[in-house]
Amino acid sequence: MSKFVGIPQVQIPSLNTVQLEKEANKQDIDIRSGACFSTHDFYHDCFRINCGWPLENTGDKHSTYQQLIRLCEIINSLMREET
Repeated sequence: MSKFVGIPQVQIPSLNTVQLEKEANKQDIDIRSGACFSTHDFYHDCFRINCGWPLENTGDKHSTYQQLIRLCEIINSLMREET
């Protein structure tokens, strides 16, 4: 049985999600920074995850599960750079 979770937007204060999007894209992870959804200078600490695949740990580096793990690692790395 597959379960799907809708996460329309994630907000992490002080995270530069434009940089997050660039780093994620280098690892073939597709996210969108919040800045691309506004014509104003808002949502730079928000991003959207689009996921239509089950969260199964198959061991495949391209699985949704593995991509979410790598995305969390990128976020942790960027947050450490900010401090």
